[in-house]
Order: sequence, then C-alpha cells, then structure tokens
Amino acid sequence: MVPIDRFRIPGLIIAPGISPQKFSDIASQIDLIPTIMPMLGVALDSPTLGRDLLAPNLPQPGRALMQYGNNIGLLWGDRMVVNTPKKVPVYFKHEATGLVPSAPHEDVQELARAYLTLANQLYQNRSYRMPDAVTQP
Repeated sequence: MVPIDRFRIPGLIIAPGISPQKFSDIASQIDLIPTIMPMLGVALDSPTLGRDLLAPNLPQPGRALMQYGNNIGLLWGDRMVVNTPKKVPVYFKHEATGLVPSAPHEDVQELARAYLTLANQLYQNRSYRMPDAVTQP
C-alpha cells in the first residue's frame, strides 16, 4: 500500500558554520523548513506541520507522512496507519522485515486524521500563507 523502503531518503544540510551531526530518527520532508530556518537565524512564523529536527526537546517518537497514489500513510515510531479514500484504515507494525499487519492503532489513526484534515483546511482556505503575503486573486 505504501512502499516505505522507497521513502528512505538521506538528507544533507551543507553550509558554512554548520557542524556535522547525524539524525537517525524518523523524519519527513515537512520537517526541512522548520529545521533550516532557525539555522539561518530566521524566525519561523508561519503555519507548518513540520518540526525542527535539531530542537533540544524534540518530541518522540519520530513520524513521517507518506503518500503513494491514493494511499496516505502515517508512520509514528514503529506503528503505521494507511488511509485510502472511501476505505477502512489499514494498520501495520514496522519491523526489520518490513510492514506487518497489526491490530488497530486508534491513537495513530487520530493523528493521521488530524494531519489530513488540517492540511485540507489550510489548502481550501488558503490559510497556509503568511497574513501579509496574501494576495487577492
């Protein structure tokens, strides 16, 4: 449903004055802007679902949103839920051998629903823009 091994993409941030660090937790592309902006000394004052991966008290467990066709998966630690429009959510546990079907993770499903609902509302209402950058069509 979601080939998570294809989503294992290394990321590098290379810039003068940046000390080498290794981050091994689960992360997502939505985390890039909230991570990079503080490194540049820029306050991030915009709506974002991402998190600063270098923050001292980074919430755990790691999580990643993945879309594959109409399937949208949320990997939260070692638990995953995959949502497909007009279908019942499917639950997995992420193990070394891959995804293994598991009992429902209602808490992860609620988080997935919240991410999807918020993203949809931000897009539909054009609320993802900074207030002073909003232009009328």
